[in-house]
Amino acid sequence: MATHDIRTHDRDSLARFLRWFSIGLGTAELVAPGALRRVIGGGDRRVIRLMGLRELAHGAGILTSPRPTGWVWSRVGADALDLAALGLVARSSTMRRSATRRSRRSATIA
Repeated sequence: MATHDIRTHDRDSLARFLRWFSIGLGTAELVAPGALRRVIGGGDRRVIRLMGLRELAHGAGILTSPRPTGWVWSRVGADALDLAALGLVARSSTMRRSATRRSRRSATIA
């Protein structure tokens, strides 16, 4: 198998994974923002739902595009925004600072 074919196959499998992961995560964020909020240790339900819409858009873009490179990079940028939002939640003074919440937020960021 030529090097080009291997690289193309690797990109395709990454795009397939990101597409289905985005659709699954987006669906979870839309359908059960409260449960997801508990799992990650905080956050606003409305923001989690908006993130879900964005994830679904990325998944649909990757799914329908014959060359999904732009959608994949857009998703990477959105992941950076998610990490920034998690950082804000972690620093929030309004959240109770229990060890469980801190460990959940740390695990989510990791």
